[in-house]
Amino acid sequence: SSLTAHLESYRSSQPHGAPPISRMSTPSQADAMADTHNVKIEGIKPDTPATTDMPIRAKVAHLLALIIAAVIALLVSDVLADGSSIIKLKDAAHLPRITHPDLVQYGLDYRADELLGPSYGVGLHHDSSGYTWNQAGAEANLQKYVDELGLPQVIAAVPSVIASDGLKHPVHFLACDRLKATGQSAMGLAFIAEAAAVVMLIFHAVSLLNIVPAKLGKAFAVLVWFVLTAGFLIVCCLGLAAMETTWTCNNPFIPTIRLSDHFYYNWALPIAFLGYTATLLILMVMLVFTSTKDGSAVNPPTSKAVLKLGGGLLAGLIIGMAASLTVTGANNSFAEDAPVDPLVNPCAGQKPSHAGPGDNYFLNVDCMRDGIVAVLEQAGGGGGRGRLPLQGLLYLANRLVVVVFERLAVAEDAEVADLIGGALQPLQRLLEGLTILDGDLDPGDSILHEGRRNARRDGRHTRCRRHKRRGAAQSASQQDQHAHWS
Repeated sequence: SSLTAHLESYRSSQPHGAPPISRMSTPSQADAMADTHNVKIEGIKPDTPATTDMPIRAKVAHLLALIIAAVIALLVSDVLADGSSIIKLKDAAHLPRITHPDLVQYGLDYRADELLGPSYGVGLHHDSSGYTWNQAGAEANLQKYVDELGLPQVIAAVPSVIASDGLKHPVHFLACDRLKATGQSAMGLAFIAEAAAVVMLIFHAVSLLNIVPAKLGKAFAVLVWFVLTAGFLIVCCLGLAAMETTWTCNNPFIPTIRLSDHFYYNWALPIAFLGYTATLLILMVMLVFTSTKDGSAVNPPTSKAVLKLGGGLLAGLIIGMAASLTVTGANNSFAEDAPVDPLVNPCAGQKPSHAGPGDNYFLNVDCMRDGIVAVLEQAGGGGGRGRLPLQGLLYLANRLVVVVFERLAVAEDAEVADLIGGALQPLQRLLEGLTILDGDLDPGDSILHEGRRNARRDGRHTRCRRHKRRGAAQSASQQDQHAHWS
């Protein structure tokens, strides 16, 4: 009865025309899905995004960078360890005088190989003798010794300093301060490159394990490889500038020096250019073939990646070439040599005056005084403007004339050369070390004319003439075979 009362109460509360309760039923699926405008469907968001493995292009990029980093670390360490990796001395035949020409008269006349040794070289960290940029075998620099001892005394001590390797490292010993700063700058960049290469070797190995976040990994890789690329380019420019610049040194022996006149590049500079190219390549690979979204479900497309890589590499190489040409051109590396003046004798003024401090050892003096030999060596004739310096005139029987330059004799023709050689056979000490050449001189040659004129002079007016032996026992044939020096 209670249930009936409730039903009656419910019916009375329903609006007019509502269907009775007995006629209500559950709608079918089709009826329920017919009207969906008020339906809201919400998905469940995952806590972390779906991940995938690193794309193959990124793996190849990291593997290539790892290999290049290992090679750079090995090569830079070799450059630092080799004491002649940057430059080496040229062959002695191509070396000019390195000491100041005004000091020749005091006995200072040396080439670089005579001061440093024919196999001397300079490396990025030390020279071939093991001395660094701040060391010298003589401990102090040259200018300090000149100030304390005086110029003649220091000149006289040069041979003993050479024997003790006191001149090395020459950049520090000669006080070439700006050149030393350039070398130390290149050395510092080499140490930075060595450390950075080791760091990148570890970084790319870890990146291949997909441990480093993609966004952080790309930013770090691009930054470090850009620094390495710029560093290698700076080292290349420093090497070119150091070789072609005329450096000023604080000493009177070698006040200025241009390295390219005495040295040639060894293997370090080509390695620097190769390092610039390799680091530029890896920089572009990191920019093009890696992404901040590597390892996620979204991988950016790689269309035109090779084109971008080639364009960036070409632009970088052009920048490197432009920088190299600018540095070398600014130091007149492409300037033509000054024309040779045919009226200037390059040998004039090259003869030394002293073998020791103030001894006048090389001054011209009469070889014979009152019939007695007064010198140990033959005096050299001076060379004036526009004529060859006559070291001496060798003649035989007042007929055959040969111009002598130190240990080289230039004969009129082949017949004279043969006769001279035969005539000197009895005088082995004169023939020893003497090279006789067929000069094929022109009959009107001024040198030949002067030689004949001097040969006809009376012995009293000819300097350094070896007189004929006197004595009744000598035959005329023996006198003809005796050599005379003028």
